[in-house]
This record gives sequence, structure tokens and C-alpha cells, in this order.
Amino acid sequence: MIGVPAIVEKYEKSEYDEIPDKVLRTIIKNTGAFITEKLLEGHAISLPKKLGVLQIKGVKTKIRYDENGNPMNLSVDYKATKDLWKTCQECKDRKQVVFHLNEHTNGYKYKFYWTRNRVFCPQKDLYKFVPARAVKRNMAKLIKGGKTYETHHIPEPVKLAAFLEGLKDGTRTRYFTSGGKAPK
Repeated sequence: MIGVPAIVEKYEKSEYDEIPDKVLRTIIKNTGAFITEKLLEGHAISLPKKLGVLQIKGVKTKIRYDENGNPMNLSVDYKATKDLWKTCQECKDRKQVVFHLNEHTNGYKYKFYWTRNRVFCPQKDLYKFVPARAVKRNMAKLIKGGKTYETHHIPEPVKLAAFLEGLKDGTRTRYFTSGGKAPK
């Protein structure tokens, strides 16, 4: 996992060391805040240099069962399972579990996707986009509040390169005044 300190260190060792560390850290954090904000609003983000598109996408869960009739692709609801075991000793003895059925989203699971089918990068399958836990929790809170995201097609992507150009010419100063904090 590469974080801000590793990026700053690599930049300092490069021949392009023209930006002070503090400004570089601010740019990195505020770019992350911009990406987070746009993703949670439901936009897709087109990454520069043909690195693909980031988006939140909904997928309808098709429940599959194993040979014993147990669901294979549903997540266990540990809180509900623990509550069940407190009230039903027989269920606890049989190790019966409760699964998330995502009834509040009509069976859809929402995930962060990095579309890489047009990325020209060697060994692109070795890379993975993993958002910070706080971003995932913010998404979960929005979904539980009724927010929905695309399920079939990619919305028109927001160009990240345009945002970065705005940082150069000063039109994106709002992201500098927020202190680099991701929106809640």
C-alpha cells in the first residue's frame, strides 16, 4: 500500500523536485478529497494518462447455494447472528447464522470499481483500488439513507486531469481551504 509519505519521498528523489513538501502533501490530500466527493455523489472519475475509470457500481446478488443448501455468496450479519444466539440456544448449538440480504437496496451490493479494460499498462491485473475505510463507511451511510448508484452503465466521467489543471491555475482553491479532509 502506497501512502502520502511514500509518494513525497519518491518525488523528492526525482528530478522534478520543484514543489515544496507541504504543497505536494496538500495537493495529494485534496485530490483524494475531490475523488471521494465525486464518487460519493455518484460520478465516475476518469483518471489521467488512460489509467481507467473509478466508480461506485451496484450489482444484483444472485444467491447460490452449496450442496447442503447453505448460501455461498452472502455476507454473514454478525450482529444479528449474535442477537439470535442470545435468544435461541438451539440456533447457537446448530451454529445457525443470519445473512445480509440487502433488502434496503432491493438486493443490490454496491462496490467501488476500477474499470481497466482500456488501460495500456503492463500487468494491470496486479493493481487494485482499495478505498480508505472512512470512505467505505461514508458510502454505507449514504446507501442506508436511500442513495443509489448506477447499476448498468458508467455515467459520464469527471475528468481528473481537469481538476489537476484547476489546481495549477488556482480555480480549485476550495480544496485547499478544507485542509484536505474528505467530505462526510
